[in-house]
Amino acid sequence: MGLEGDRAVGLEGDGPVGLEGGRVVGLEGDGPVGLEGGRVVGLEGDGPVGLEDDRAVGLEGDGPVGLEGGRAVGLEGDGAVGLEGDGPVGLEGDRAPG
Repeated sequence: MGLEGDRAVGLEGDGPVGLEGGRVVGLEGDGPVGLEGGRVVGLEGDGPVGLEDDRAVGLEGDGPVGLEGGRAVGLEGDGAVGLEGDGPVGLEGDRAPG
């Protein structure tokens, strides 16, 4: 994911994005986010998640995942990962890891 003037770009319902008390705010399906036993929790489409040979596995649209111009590519609905089930979850300096 990328930030453009404090806005999340390339996501359904683009808008302000940030972390507030461990919550992803300003995105459709706001709520707590984290990893629990290898599962993405607190997001629509919770389920197993992981990386296998640079592939996001256990998610709709499994395939190669990476960053291209600040966007997570290779997933249905490219954009921030860990939102609406698209890709692994986590924020690293406001960038999607992987």
